[in-house]
Amino acid sequence: MNTYCKLVAFIFLCMLSHITYSLSLDSEVDRTTIASNESLRLVITADESASEVIDFSQLTHQFDIINQQQSTQTSILNGQVSSNTQWILILSPKETGKLIIPSFEYRRIYSPAITITVTETAQAQGKNDPNPDVFFQIESNKDNIYVQQQLLLTMRLYYKVALSSYDDEEFKLDNTAIELVSEKNLKTKFRGKSYNVLEKVYALHPQSVGELNIPAQSWRLEKSLRSFSFGRSGNPYLYVRSEPLTIQVKAIPETSTAKNWLPAEEIKLEGKWKQSILRATVGEPLNYQLALSANGLIAAQLPEIVLPKTDDFTIYTDQSEANNTKEASGITGLRTSNFAVIPRKAGTFTFPQVAIKWWDIKTDKEKSLVLSEQTIIVANSTENNSEKLPTLPSTTDVVAPKADHSKIIFWQIISIILLIAVSTLLFLLYKFKKGTLNFSTASSGKAPRKDNNLSHSIQEIQKAADHQDWIRLRGAIIQWGKIHFHNPDINSFLEIVNLLPELQLPLQQLDNKIYGRRSGEKYNPSTLIQLIKTIKYQKNVTQKNQLKNLYYKEKTSEYS
Repeated sequence: MNTYCKLVAFIFLCMLSHITYSLSLDSEVDRTTIASNESLRLVITADESASEVIDFSQLTHQFDIINQQQSTQTSILNGQVSSNTQWILILSPKETGKLIIPSFEYRRIYSPAITITVTETAQAQGKNDPNPDVFFQIESNKDNIYVQQQLLLTMRLYYKVALSSYDDEEFKLDNTAIELVSEKNLKTKFRGKSYNVLEKVYALHPQSVGELNIPAQSWRLEKSLRSFSFGRSGNPYLYVRSEPLTIQVKAIPETSTAKNWLPAEEIKLEGKWKQSILRATVGEPLNYQLALSANGLIAAQLPEIVLPKTDDFTIYTDQSEANNTKEASGITGLRTSNFAVIPRKAGTFTFPQVAIKWWDIKTDKEKSLVLSEQTIIVANSTENNSEKLPTLPSTTDVVAPKADHSKIIFWQIISIILLIAVSTLLFLLYKFKKGTLNFSTASSGKAPRKDNNLSHSIQEIQKAADHQDWIRLRGAIIQWGKIHFHNPDINSFLEIVNLLPELQLPLQQLDNKIYGRRSGEKYNPSTLIQLIKTIKYQKNVTQKNQLKNLYYKEKTSEYS
């Protein structure tokens, strides 16, 4: 029995030795000489169905692995089953010269190493090839710039073979803001040959002084099926690289006196009023908009505009808006600021000028941009602020037709009689109405006009607050002030505060909600409404006490 076991073990070891001996690992490439902008196809074959993986990390020292696939094939011939596994890699060289594809291990079987010769790429200058199928260029519009100044970097891929896709590596630089401003396809001629061109333009804004090093950029290209077949020698991938660039970045010049450093080709500052500043009203806001735009700067570089303080106006600043317009010529940044300007008193006032300093990169000098002072005419109310009515055209040149004097005299007499009759009738109606009105008012004790009713005005205030209609609430409070103080000329919060100082803070909070920077925050008008109701109640109690004292004095004098 022991002899039998030894025999079985011997046969098994022989079979295992035979299997191990028959396993092979082959390695082959589609070509051994390539240009630095090309790629090669590496195929590694194991004659079995792979149960383990191969480590290709050694390849990455001298090559980029662009693509990697694995496939297994099984076939049956004369009853015998055979399998093989292939690893297919597309490689792009990282350098020129003699490069080595190393030996790979699979189940203690090793593939042969392969030597690859990588030559220099034929560039667009045509040192070796005056008309290459594909070449890549990168250029800048300036060799030296100021810090934070715009630099335009253009990448162009020229090709006259059909391409199905491209893969460009992410373009990024340290301490530099980068924006893609243009990407387009076009056609051109180079040395008499037609080329397709893929063009990308980037706007760079370096944030530090010194050398700005732009490394060589690498793109991977894939040929279309029309120009390539896997049955032919070669592979569908190309790898193109640009030349590196170095840009000098200068510091801010010592002659600059600006608060904000703004190096640009052109800067514009425009102001716009949404209402006429020659017909302003005390307490009514004027909407003012300032737009600052700059060619060559992004909106984030443009400063927030602050209007100078003045005793004649209350100014609320809203949050500014920033936008960028991108074109092949670069970026144009725009910052728009909105203000609510509320006149405090009537009269003629001067709205202060707005000035901004910037650096003109065309003339290499500092310049100032100024919006001049503006005259604003403010009236107490809209009634005092209306335009004059246009005069009728002169009639001196109009010739009137001749009239029949006898008919004119007749109608004049009739008109006089009718005028006397109507005047008499109106006088009698007036006497009658006067007595009725006095009786009605004395008996009822109510005011003849609902507009003068304080309770009604407070109801309007409450309704506006319930609907969160803050503009309506503002108008209702001004109307309440007219009734409360018996002064129809009150047209602003300022006039109410002068008479009731305790309302200054809650009224200012309401104006901040309507016109202020934080208009989006929650607002609760309950404190303001409660104060107004308290003021009304105190007035009623005072009136009743005055009437009571007057009644007591009259009674005393009557019985004394």
